Parts: sequence; structure tokens; C-alpha cells
Amino acid sequence: MARMVRLLLVVILSVISLPGCGRKGPILPPIKKIPEPVIQLTVSQAGWDLNLNWRNPTSYIDGNPLPETTEVELWMFSAPDPSDPAGQKIASKTDNKSAALMETAAEPEKSKTEAAPPAKKEDTKKEETPLVTQKADYPPREDFENRGELLKVFQNQYADPSGVEPALPREFTHTLESPADLTEGYAFALRVKSGKKTSAFSDVVTIEPEAVSVPPPSLKISMEKDRIVLIWEAPKSNIDGSSPVVLNGYNIYREELKGDLETPAVEEAVPEGTEETASRDAVRINSSIWTQPVYEDAKFEWDQRYRYTVRTVFMEEASRFESGDSSPVEITAIDVFPPSAPKGLVTVAGGGIVSVSWEAVTDPDVAGYRIWRKSSEDEDFVLLTEAPLGGNSFSDENVKTNGVYLYAVTAVDRAGNESLRSAPVEVRIRVPELFISPDKDFL
Repeated sequence: MARMVRLLLVVILSVISLPGCGRKGPILPPIKKIPEPVIQLTVSQAGWDLNLNWRNPTSYIDGNPLPETTEVELWMFSAPDPSDPAGQKIASKTDNKSAALMETAAEPEKSKTEAAPPAKKEDTKKEETPLVTQKADYPPREDFENRGELLKVFQNQYADPSGVEPALPREFTHTLESPADLTEGYAFALRVKSGKKTSAFSDVVTIEPEAVSVPPPSLKISMEKDRIVLIWEAPKSNIDGSSPVVLNGYNIYREELKGDLETPAVEEAVPEGTEETASRDAVRINSSIWTQPVYEDAKFEWDQRYRYTVRTVFMEEASRFESGDSSPVEITAIDVFPPSAPKGLVTVAGGGIVSVSWEAVTDPDVAGYRIWRKSSEDEDFVLLTEAPLGGNSFSDENVKTNGVYLYAVTAVDRAGNESLRSAPVEVRIRVPELFISPDKDFL
């Protein structure tokens, strides 16, 4: 019995002395499913609107995809009014850490994985993206929940968490209500919530609204042969009623629409009171700030319907301070413009054939040419070529001896528009004279 006890003690001691027995490595803490933060947040002003744009994440910080039900919170912090040095306006907000939820809304389905945000660089172009002058101590990201206001919650749907496509851009507009709001500065940040886990706040963006001008009035539109022409008037006042207007130029926005292509190419103003703004589908078409109240858009496509709006630009080096949209105008670009008439028509007759040639028309949409002829027996010109010719020459073999003919040419474009006839050229078909030598006899 004593021997068995000793043997058992030896086995126990041997097991205890084996280091790391039954373990594959150190014990790791559980992975926290924390969402990636929102990236690429920007803010700009258009009239009374502060427009925010950003991209939502589609994964956790460990790379796993976010679930299909994820909330994105938009937070705002406004600096105190200069007439309120005690900061009572902000104090009333920060007393309640949770802040009031103003609105909850659903958004379209969200796409795919977004690449990790690039490392933050020092802002070397502050004149292009001016930030708020520090009227108050704007909260850092870590303190945004304590001092900010929960402005909106987006119920995003991540329908495809596979990461096949990049994340879609998101947008939201915060509208100011009175001239007093223009004296405040605003800071915005977003964060993502998935279940009980919350991401870090995004980078904070700040803006101090300006008393930009009212939108440009009296926008008109017209269709010409190779361009769409816009013309408008300069505004006379700012949105707060003040003057003179601070105006450094204009931005022109264009949106492609689906419409009836049979609509004539004439101006169509959107009815007054229609709430239309330049959405994410409207693209700025001027590469730099435009300084004149007229713009010619030559980069358009026929049979396409367009909507145009114009905004004034408050600061020459920063287009993120603009007026609101002008009243929009729409037009369908239908080609009803004939090409130029051919020039340089030349005819050569010989051997019972008349050869006709002319200079090629330089209009870019020319599809071919039609040949017209008038004889002494015809009351008017007769079309010789029903289908347009691709080249700029033609041979007429159906002529009569001693006949007198007039030839003319027209150009036809791809839309079927036909030019005026060229200047006509006359040609006579003569009988070759028979020459008899006096030294020869002919039977």
C-alpha cells in the first residue's frame, strides 16, 4: 500500500513539473467587435444649408464585416453667440450628456468595404478650406458626446458585407433658421453603433457660416448649334438682407435627367415654389470659378435632357461657401440644326460622263452628301442620290449629248438635317468635232 502511494506521488509530481502541459499558447482577451469610424467627413455652405458628406465603414476594426443593422449617429456642436459671452446657450445643451434625439430616418442600402482612411496630414492649404475661427473651445473627439448634440441617427443597411464594392457616399443637410445662426460656428462628427459596441468619433469638421448672397436670379437657357447657353443676373443682396454683395464668381451645376426626347429644344423653367436643389447627381461643370453671368456648355450630348442651376461663390479660393441654387431650368438637346452647305463645287465633262467634286464640310456630325441636278427640261433640281454619299465626289453617267446641266450638293448630318444647296455649277455636254485631213480620202 505504501508503495502504491509513493508511485502515485511520483506521477503527480511529474505532471506538475511539465511546463505548459495542455496549453497551445498564452490566453488572449476576447476580440471586441468595435466598428471602424466614419471617414472623409466634409462640410460646406450653400445659402442657409450646411451640407455634410462622408463615407460609412463596412467592417469592424478586426476586418470582419459589419452586420446588416448598424446605426450611424451625427453629432453637432455650436459655438456660443458673441452676444452671449457667458455661454448660456451651450450650457443648456451640455447639462444633458445624452442630448435630445431630433430625428430618426432610414437610408438606402449600404455598399461594401471602404479602404482604411489615409494618415492625417498637416493642412497646407488652409486658404482653400478655411476652418472656423475659434469663437469657443470646440470639443475634441473624445469629449464630443458630453458637449455636443445628437442631431440625427441613420439606420443603415449593409446588404452586401462581402466588400466587393466601395462604400457609398452619404450626405445630410443642416439648415440654419435665422441671421443669428450665421454668427455661430459649428462642429460636426459621426460615430457608428453596432449592438452595444460604438466606434470612435470621426474627425471633427468645423465651419463658420457666412452671409453669402442670395441665389442668382433670372436664369435663362437656350439651344444653339453646338452649345447650350446659360445667362443670368448678378444678385443684389445677401441672405441676411445686407448689401453690398460679396461676390467672387459663380459655379454652374448640371444634372442629366430622364425625359421625353420629343420635347422641343427650348427653355423649360421649373415652376415657382418647387423645391429643387443641386443633389449629388448634379455635377459642377466649370473647372474654375466662373466670373461672367453667361456660360456656354459645349460638352453635351444630343437627345439628352439636362437640368441646370447656378450658385454664387463667396470666397475666390474656396468653393465650399456658396449661395443656394438659382431657380433650375431644363432643356432637351435635340439636334434641329442643319450642317453648313458644301463649297468649292467643280465639274468636269468628258466621254459622256460628268465628274462632280467639292470641298468636305467640316461640321463634326456630317454623315454624307446628296447630289442634285437640273437640266433644261427640268423645272427644278432633281435628287440623284437618295442615300447620302460618304465621299466628296460623284460621277454622273446619265447625261445627253449637247445637254446643259446644273449641279448642286447638300450635306446631311447624323440626325438627318440637310444643309442648303451649294452654289450650282453649269456644265455642257458637247459632241466631239470630226476632223478630216485634206490629204486623205474616206469612203
